[in-house]
Amino acid sequence: MSWQDLVLTVGQLIFVLALLPSILGPDKPAIGTSLITATVLVIFAAVDLTLNLIFTSVVVSITAVGWFVLAFQVSLRRSGKRE
Repeated sequence: MSWQDLVLTVGQLIFVLALLPSILGPDKPAIGTSLITATVLVIFAAVDLTLNLIFTSVVVSITAVGWFVLAFQVSLRRSGKRE
């Protein structure tokens, strides 16, 4: 593992931990924010993979999944209000 992979992995782990209160709590960001962020993170994960930053790519993917979860939660909340 290169030092760059280590630094970027630790930074992404911090982002994952910072995202947990939003996933578990009642307050959610806008669905557009969640979808755009998740999509860009998927692209970043692919780029990291091409640079052989394997651990960073995995953790960025986990962060992207967290943002997709938030988008899904907002989507569920919206569909529940329409009923």
